[in-house]
Amino acid sequence: MTNVTLVASLVTTRRWYSAFFKEAAAGFELGFEAWDLSSLKRSLETQETGLYLVSSGIGGMNFLEVLVFISKQSELPILAVVNEDDDAPTREELLAAGATSVLEFPRQHTPEHARKWKSELLLSLRASLKVRRISRNKVKRSEEEHPPPPSYLPIPLSGIICIGGSTGAPQVMSAILRELPAVPVPIIVVIHCSGDDGGRLLEWLKQVSRHPVLPATHNLPLSQLNGKVVVATAPDKHVRVSHSSILLSDEPERHFCRPSVDVLFESAASTFGSQAVGVLLTGMGVDGAAGLLKMKKSGASTLVQDRKSAPIFGMPGAAVALGAADFELSEGEIASFLLRRFNDRFART
Repeated sequence: MTNVTLVASLVTTRRWYSAFFKEAAAGFELGFEAWDLSSLKRSLETQETGLYLVSSGIGGMNFLEVLVFISKQSELPILAVVNEDDDAPTREELLAAGATSVLEFPRQHTPEHARKWKSELLLSLRASLKVRRISRNKVKRSEEEHPPPPSYLPIPLSGIICIGGSTGAPQVMSAILRELPAVPVPIIVVIHCSGDDGGRLLEWLKQVSRHPVLPATHNLPLSQLNGKVVVATAPDKHVRVSHSSILLSDEPERHFCRPSVDVLFESAASTFGSQAVGVLLTGMGVDGAAGLLKMKKSGASTLVQDRKSAPIFGMPGAAVALGAADFELSEGEIASFLLRRFNDRFART
């Protein structure tokens, strides 16, 4: 019987795998679960693990960083299970970061697809045990003194700020940027606009912001965006963040919106986890509420504009009703929170 250590940030994911190992994984049992850095370190200290199954990043570490962390300290095989999302790491990136095997989780979730995928998962677990990997620690002294640059990883970010809103949000966004000095992370903004209004919003924010303000373009590298504000301006395009870049997409509308705040927030949750901050400003409707909840569940800090200062409390109120908001703040308090969160942490590193 092979003990498997599961690395997954979401409780629902860990429950699914727990049921799988009890019901369908002959020859394997779930021995340990890691959901943050502390539990991952404990798993590396145990002598019982025979295989790592990594299905996501965890608090403070993205998917690739988790693989590198494990592979530097253990020679055990690592099976990486990745969603078939546009912003997911590629197979090449996963293998270069330390995975010995890669399995893609299907987009479709019919009972037939589920049965087939469970069989593929079991086969992948068995195949992973046959792969022998050399620990990253076992390198020549000259390589330790002059290590090659990890080209398979994006330049690490200390975090990311994602801000969404609708009616009344341009004025609130400008007030936040006037109050907020430079922070060492990208700020990604999705505000509902129609027609050419996105371009006008961009030019307005350029005038009031202390930060450089750029339009969101496809494959814009995140490594170039620390301390900059990126605004969704392309009409009818969703904005996502991947591990390495900004992505634009033509996915269906969410809540009759494209770009949608939910799409941005969901991508930040799956990619950055606890390294992210989500901010939902004034606006009509419910867009952004469900995405903010996903960010909170991934370990991110979540803020909404409070009822007193929000011209329209619809979107922030929907997030509060879902339990998605850690804090309800005015625009000035939001700016202060972001400054403390990132500049204080940056100064300590």
